Amino acid sequence: MSMSETGSSERLHGLDALRGAALLLGVVLHGSMSFFPTQIWIVGDAQRSVWASGLFFVIHLFRMTTFFLIAGLFAHMMLGRAGVWGFVKNRLVRIAAPLAVFWGPVLTAIVVVLIWNAGLQGITAADAPPTPEYDWTNIR
Repeated sequence: MSMSETGSSERLHGLDALRGAALLLGVVLHGSMSFFPTQIWIVGDAQRSVWASGLFFVIHLFRMTTFFLIAGLFAHMMLGRAGVWGFVKNRLVRIAAPLAVFWGPVLTAIVVVLIWNAGLQGITAADAPPTPEYDWTNIR
């Protein structure tokens, strides 16, 4: 079915539902991270589960593939509807502008939380492993 047959403003409700379901799976995905056998998340639960890590990886593979496919389809539809300049303008407004505005504050907040958590765990810079010394003989 071509764009002219479906109409340029018609919503694809099935893809909206698929995207919503994938977003909800993200809640399960991030919730399972605190149950990993080895703590990789900022917080960790006392109960550990190998199944939680398996669930994480299965959901992660499905979600990322789904998001890439849906994004590619919508990008193709927008290119057909708005042209190259309209597509570039839309991406600048919807992606580049928020990235430029929020990159610094979000990165700062992440670093502050990681430092705060390290302080709560009693981890200091003295506990860090020594930095490796690289020269031309040991680069692999």
